[in-house]
Amino acid sequence: MNKNKKNKTLVGTALIASLLSIGFHTYLTLTHYQQKLGVSEGKSLCNINSHLNCDVVALTKYASLFNYPIALWGAMTHIVLSLFLSLWFLGLLNNTSRVLRVTTWLSLFIAATSLVMGSISSFILGIYCLFCLFTFVLSFVIAGSLIVSNSSSQKASLFKNLSPDFKSLFSDHKWMLISFLIIPLGTIFSGNIIKDELLGPQGEHLQLIIQESLNAWQVSPAKTFSESAGLSLQADQGVPQATIVEFADFLCPHCKVLSGPIHNFVLAHPGVRLIYKPFSFDGICNNADIPKRDGLRCELVYATLCAENLFHKGWEAHEYIFAHQSEWDIVRIDKHLIQMSTELSLNLEALKECMKKTEIHQATLDLASEGREIKGTPTIFVNGRELPHGNVLPVLEAAILSLIH
Repeated sequence: MNKNKKNKTLVGTALIASLLSIGFHTYLTLTHYQQKLGVSEGKSLCNINSHLNCDVVALTKYASLFNYPIALWGAMTHIVLSLFLSLWFLGLLNNTSRVLRVTTWLSLFIAATSLVMGSISSFILGIYCLFCLFTFVLSFVIAGSLIVSNSSSQKASLFKNLSPDFKSLFSDHKWMLISFLIIPLGTIFSGNIIKDELLGPQGEHLQLIIQESLNAWQVSPAKTFSESAGLSLQADQGVPQATIVEFADFLCPHCKVLSGPIHNFVLAHPGVRLIYKPFSFDGICNNADIPKRDGLRCELVYATLCAENLFHKGWEAHEYIFAHQSEWDIVRIDKHLIQMSTELSLNLEALKECMKKTEIHQATLDLASEGREIKGTPTIFVNGRELPHGNVLPVLEAAILSLIH
């Protein structure tokens, strides 16, 4: 294979890898905003288990730079990289060797960033994002291909030409320098559009909603809740700096939307504890002055409490119930319980026997009694004080960060 053909193959490999990386970064960007804004209606493709969970990673402080997701910065950087590679590959440039060297330096910067982000996942978070790992590997493929391409061209080394190549960006290669502006401008422009699309009309007034909610939360009367009643979640074992108490009805659509993001938010913020209190708007298991319904809401609470008490799988039941929210039917409750027990590896007979116990019914009444003053679900309390609009994740995040920072 002659050198020109070899170079073209290497640059083509780098271009394909860069385009793939744009795809992964774009998906991760959407995942980031869906989780950050609390509008995700299910797990992302790369939310696999407790160790491979990009939904949690997206909510950590390391996932953003200047309030825009690292993934979006990565997508824009690879767009610029792909532009340079495409122009070189199509032979539309003068002084192609210089352009290739500048592009190689950009690829090395991306690879170095991958090393930093990978180290954060390994040594600080202990949680990995599978699609992020794919982009890391692709960044090394790109950098490696371009380094080999430069060395095979028998031109001077990258370091020897570093100074003149840099100076050329301000003279005969200004177009490359201008192209770099795509990265910050594209990130800001795209990020704002995505946020507006996901939030809808509410997005225009989000900052006002956050401030008004924080003001009301800080002066609302403090309440005391049982820490042992309900499901508890915390990323670490220390004394929590902030405690979120969530009252939610299993058949409430807004509760389903919030269930995943708030769970991931807590896992991404050590020092924050979540106590989930299943709350039933059914007079059969709620002593408040509300109508008696078909009992399905009560059965779902019973099943969750029993899954936790018997098998320590309350959160798994919680997740399963919300994931299948539209399918639950009191007439076919036994069939649904069989399906849930099979998927979660629960002993069906033990679960059903537990659900009939007076103690479980009383525990459900007690949970409802704790939330007797709430007007709807989900209702969020932070450190004992009700947080208006707490189901809007940016509002909840603002309240939590005011406590743990």
